[in-house]
Amino acid sequence: MFSAAGRYREDLARLAAATRLYSPHNMATRLIGQTVLFLAAVVAASCATHPIPPGTKPQAAPGIDASPGGAVAGTVANTPPRGTAKLAFISVSAGNKHTCGVKTDGTVACWGDNSDGQAKPPAGTLISVSASGSHTCGVKTDGTVACWGDNEYGQTTPPRGTFASVSAGENHTCALKTDGIVACWGDNENGQTTPPRGTFASISAGKGDYTCALNREGVLYCWGSRWTAP
Repeated sequence: MFSAAGRYREDLARLAAATRLYSPHNMATRLIGQTVLFLAAVVAASCATHPIPPGTKPQAAPGIDASPGGAVAGTVANTPPRGTAKLAFISVSAGNKHTCGVKTDGTVACWGDNSDGQAKPPAGTLISVSASGSHTCGVKTDGTVACWGDNEYGQTTPPRGTFASVSAGENHTCALKTDGIVACWGDNENGQTTPPRGTFASISAGKGDYTCALNREGVLYCWGSRWTAP
């Protein structure tokens, strides 16, 4: 009798253990654990088969110029580089699909579309920068103008001389000389690079075929396609 009762208790114990072992919760836990171990083995095998050679440098993504002075990583025009102390800026100019900024050390960083080289500034230091459609210009610390990007209409071929400011338009560029005289170059189909006489305090080349400027008395002048001063 005692032997039969003992066997009965042992059978109940084994049944309870089997119930716990194969419960939905325990089965799911075991399945997850086996899956994690399998994925870890796959990753380890991949790394062993394709090791990264020592000293390998990360490759830039397609469309990003990783060379010194080139476009900053991040090809979207509204995604600037991180504002670390090394990349602190004093001014910025947004073009159609690219952006350029002058850093505190005078060098220029550009990001965004670089299909015509408009986001690849030259070496050297600048005091200002102006980004437009497919070209960019800036005033260097020695007063000369530097331009880069599309030059189909001569918009990136500035004249000689020293300038106080520069403004890049769609396919033309205008700049203010240190004596207040305006100089323009590039597409002149509608007279946008034929400025009036006189001395001016500021200038802005439009994204279309026109240009406007303020003279030293505050009078507004505009020239080019369908635009006149109010």
